[in-house]
Amino acid sequence: MSEGKIVVPVTIEQHQEGGYLAVCEEIQGCHAAGDTIQEAVQNIEEVAEMMWELCTEKHLPMPPLLAGYRPGISIEARIVNSEQASPTNG
Repeated sequence: MSEGKIVVPVTIEQHQEGGYLAVCEEIQGCHAAGDTIQEAVQNIEEVAEMMWELCTEKHLPMPPLLAGYRPGISIEARIVNSEQASPTNG
């Protein structure tokens, strides 16, 4: 992991009705959908940032993976496994 970046491992699942779901098992409740894999990945990056903001503002327990995050550091979702999907499908 390079300085200035938090890597969030995600799995991608293809919905039978269309679209994709990105899930980060390391951050409880961190998941996002999209019409393409790329959109789902971008959305989960935003969700992870929103979860950090919520935990900070409400003084909730911080997921360990997000503990080093602060504004100005990027969050990068990295596909570690996918079901019925590949990164080039989006």
